[in-house]
Parts: sequence; C-alpha cells; structure tokens
Amino acid sequence: VSKVCKHTIRYPYVCNFCQKKYSLCPFTQYRYEADKAQEKADYLLKKSRVGVNLTPDEFTHLDTIVKQGSDNKQSIYHIVKSQPDLNVSVQTVYRYVNKGILTTKRIDLPYAVTYKKRRQNKMYDYADNKIDRSHRTFVDYLAFKRSHPNVFPTQMDFPGTIRTDANSILTITIPDLQFVLLFLVTFKKVFPVILTDRAPCIADFLGIEFSQITGLIENGNLSKNRQ
Repeated sequence: VSKVCKHTIRYPYVCNFCQKKYSLCPFTQYRYEADKAQEKADYLLKKSRVGVNLTPDEFTHLDTIVKQGSDNKQSIYHIVKSQPDLNVSVQTVYRYVNKGILTTKRIDLPYAVTYKKRRQNKMYDYADNKIDRSHRTFVDYLAFKRSHPNVFPTQMDFPGTIRTDANSILTITIPDLQFVLLFLVTFKKVFPVILTDRAPCIADFLGIEFSQITGLIENGNLSKNRQ
C-alpha cells in the first residue's frame, strides 16, 4: 500500500489546504511554513553569491596571470586590461585579492599598500557662523528690489583659492545685464545692492560696506560712522 498521498505529488505539494490535515491520515503529511521557507531561500541566495564564479581551470589561469603580473610590478588594472581572456572585471580581481582568495595578496601589489583613505576637508558649517544678519537677509534683498525697480542687482561670490596662490578672484555678476566682472580681492566700485552667500570669507559685511574714503557704512539709505 502506497504511503504517499496523491495530493502531495502535485502543486502545492503540502497539506495546508487539505480537509483531512487535522484528522487521522495514514499518509505522510507536509506543511508549508512561510518564515522557514523564506529563511531557506535567503540562505540559498546568499550562498550562491559567495565564492568564486569561475571553473577550476579558469581560476587557476586567473591566479597564475595575476601572480605573474604582480611579480613584475604591474597593477591589477594593467593585468586585467592586457589579458582580455580572463573574463573578469578589475573590481572582481581586487575583491579576490582583498579576501585572500588568490595567491597574490594585497601587500604584493605595487601601489595598494602605499594608498590610504583620502582626508576629506570638512566644509564650513553655516550653523556655527553666529553673525547677526538683521536687515541683510534674502527677504530684505527681495524687498529692496521691489522698492528700487530701476536698480540692477549685483551678485557676488568668492570661489576661493589654493594656499600657494598669492591672489584670489572675486566674481561679481549683474544678471539683468548678463555681465560678469572678475576682480582680485579689492573693492574699487560701489554697487547699489550686492547679493552674496553666507560663506565665512564674506561674513565681514561691515568691512564690505565700510568706505575707507568717507569713513561711513552705507546700508540702504542709512549712513553711520563705523565704531
């Protein structure tokens, strides 16, 4: 007498929907559990991606070529690009080397051991720039434009420079005229209104507004002596 139920030899191959699953059934019962099935599927998916996706002969050939190239002080990029029959990418070879799969180790590469993580310069934080910008915000700029429709607004920026450069360039743009002026960091002209960003290099707006000729600070229609 067969011990296999005819319902379990075809889809869905389990007894979940069988009306006799809780009764005395003489056949072997199979139950589907979603969480365990998903766990097994994830394990098989992960396992299929671990290791080397090469045949033994292909791996031996790759290991030999990379070893010979590294012994000749060649980079991984040069080795892979000069051997198109390897059928692997540069990133794949680096991954095999870093994981210790190949005979060639990271210390055998001519330049890898001399590289280190680049230092990233922290950009200046506007939140730490505690400067009172009352009456000098973007809203004030829009209000000034509305009340002075015949004035050409000017936008200013400071691209910065390298430490070894003795000069720095200041850009002044007049959008309405589609005109750009480039100056060394000196002020020789007086503009009705200037729009800048909040970079620390332009944070001294009082110094910009201060006139060394008149000794006054021009702020809209107000003029006052600088203390």
